[in-house]
Amino acid sequence: MLRAFILSLAMLFDMPVLAHAEISAADKKDIDAKVDAFMTGVSAGKTLEAANAIFLPRLTEKKVELQNLASQMSLAVSYAGGPLKWAVMQETQSADVLVFRQYVAYGTELPLKFNFVFFKTPKGWFAYNVFFSDIAASDIGG
Repeated sequence: MLRAFILSLAMLFDMPVLAHAEISAADKKDIDAKVDAFMTGVSAGKTLEAANAIFLPRLTEKKVELQNLASQMSLAVSYAGGPLKWAVMQETQSADVLVFRQYVAYGTELPLKFNFVFFKTPKGWFAYNVFFSDIAASDIGG
């Protein structure tokens, strides 16, 4: 009896951790709009502006890192043969304020993979992590 009570109590305290919060349709649209603006800017060669628009305001203070990222993205887009098109490959929601999305972005020459981790602030959704690379066989189940 005591074991059942302790187990029930333990499960009660674990419930908030086990609960999976979904983001709203409006939040999904906000993230879609951020990614669309980012990809459109990157595709148009405005990589620094695109990075400044998608990242958390605190991260945009890191001017050298943003410039390096913008230069690397410009080079990658030139290899891909822009303008880019993009589609969601994967989405994982860890909470109602944290979302991981993986996109395939492709031009006329080759596809690229973009990973974003979005965080919801009082001012809206912002990326605090953006990673891009070529696509490996393991990315598509191979």
